[in-house]
Amino acid sequence: MHSPVKLRLYMNSLGTYFNQRVNIRLWIVVAAVLIALSLNDFSISSFELFSFPFVLFFLLTLRLYDDLASSKIDQGKENRSYTNRGTKKELQLYSVLAQLILLLTLAMFDIKRALFLLLFFVVTHLLYIILFNKSKFRYFLPLLKYPFVVYLLNFDFSVRILGVYIAFIVFEMLEDQLFPGYLLSKYNSTKLNKKFIPYLFILFFLITHLIIILS
Repeated sequence: MHSPVKLRLYMNSLGTYFNQRVNIRLWIVVAAVLIALSLNDFSISSFELFSFPFVLFFLLTLRLYDDLASSKIDQGKENRSYTNRGTKKELQLYSVLAQLILLLTLAMFDIKRALFLLLFFVVTHLLYIILFNKSKFRYFLPLLKYPFVVYLLNFDFSVRILGVYIAFIVFEMLEDQLFPGYLLSKYNSTKLNKKFIPYLFILFFLITHLIIILS
């Protein structure tokens, strides 16, 4: 068993990581947007309401997984505690534990969705092993979690899933200067701060989806 001191150190490593890398308000909004994108009409059931904490926890778990995968690449950057070897091991333990919690929690309510989640974790892990360090794949792999959430919620494998994936690729191309094909490198307008443009795009995408639901 872990001593109280060691448990406290583990919690400190997780707390430091969250302070450095997690904007909880942003992830709350992302979780709400993904649930909205999964809707087939405007009737919000208890399923969507109870899904919210699960989706949020899933996104934070995958955020941690993505960062751990980038630990070697991010060496030397500020506010990257997970690049420390000892801290990385502790956070890897949290990552595995979080994935188990997600699987067991979902299995208690819906075994079919739990199996799809397990398949997603396995396939994602294999893709990271095979592709993460090759070319530009590492920029696109973390975005797989967004369409998967929408699919997991509505079990509708349609063009909507591809649309969600493309929408988040465009978001990254507007938001991340290191992302392949960054679109705002020559943007210099003073009328609209360019940091708002990616979020306006996602808002436009969401509104368009809701209009399609109404029609």
